Amino acid sequence: MATSALISQVNIATLNTAQQLPSVRGATEGIRIKAAPANTATVWIKDDNTVSATTGWPLAAGQELSLATQQTSKLWVYGAANDKVSIVSVGN
Repeated sequence: MATSALISQVNIATLNTAQQLPSVRGATEGIRIKAAPANTATVWIKDDNTVSATTGWPLAAGQELSLATQQTSKLWVYGAANDKVSIVSVGN
């Protein structure tokens, strides 16, 4: 059975500006990205810096997205300033 561990929390620094996710270690089977329950707006995740409120995967507050990747730095987030996403590793 795969285990999970929080490996990073990212604060969206600027309203409606694409922000690259940091490179993190510890994900052997993939990652989950979770929008914080207290977020004030939908956050958007995409695999390039063209992410916007009309492109990418939308995550409402508390929702999460599972991806079969270990390269978090190839993902970008877009949303309201001070909203947050957590990166959780999936591995064994």
